[in-house]
Order: sequence, then structure tokens, then C-alpha cells
Amino acid sequence: MIRKYGSTVLGCIGVALWIAALFMLASAAQNTEKFDKWLPWILLVNISGVLTLSVLLAGKLTRLVRDYRRHVPGSRLKGTHGGDIQPAGRGADLGGLLFLAAILESRHRQLFENEVSQGLKDTRELSHAALDGAGA
Repeated sequence: MIRKYGSTVLGCIGVALWIAALFMLASAAQNTEKFDKWLPWILLVNISGVLTLSVLLAGKLTRLVRDYRRHVPGSRLKGTHGGDIQPAGRGADLGGLLFLAAILESRHRQLFENEVSQGLKDTRELSHAALDGAGA
């Protein structure tokens, strides 16, 4: 039973974790306090998703190697096409991750610049108030 439905269940868990991570990132992107609060959970969900998908990949590769050694019909074709198609998929994944990193980095830079400019304005006002108070 576990062999038959195990990869399907793990795949569904991986997709659910991915959707949860996207929801958490989308809702926390507008609010830095929420992002700071949810960051450990976002990382936990992403790490769980990576581990889940790694287990699925290891299971598929183990099955492919076992079939390849037993000379199961079609196993060599699967190995050949998997080797051809996998780099294209990894390239798309890498492009998506780089795009996401660029968006997050620009958003954090914008928030940092806003907070720094507000801090500089507050510092200027306090220094003017201190100078005005010292001169009186």
C-alpha cells in the first residue's frame, strides 16, 4: 500500500507545502513585522518541501537504477530522456529562484531605504531640538 501510494502522497504534501510557502510570502511581503515573525515558518516550510521532493527524487532514481540493472524494457530510454530533459527543468527552476531572489532583494532594499530615511529625518529633528534647547 505504501509503495503504491507513497510517492503520490509525498507529491501532494510537497505541492501543499509549496502553496503554503507562496501564501506566507505573499501575505508577508507588504509588512516587515509580519515577515520577521513568519520568517522561521517560511524557512521551515521551504526546507520541508525540499526534503520531501528530495525523497521523491531519490525514490525515482533508485527505481530507475534497479530497473536499469535488471534490463527492464524502457529503462534505458527513461534514463536517456531523463538525462536530456532534467537540465532544462533545472534551468527553469534556477531562473524562477533567481527571479524570486531579485524581487525579495529589491523589496527589502526599498524598505531599508524608507526606514533609513525616516531615521535620518528623526535624527535631524532631534538634533535641531537639542540645539534649540541648548541655545535658549
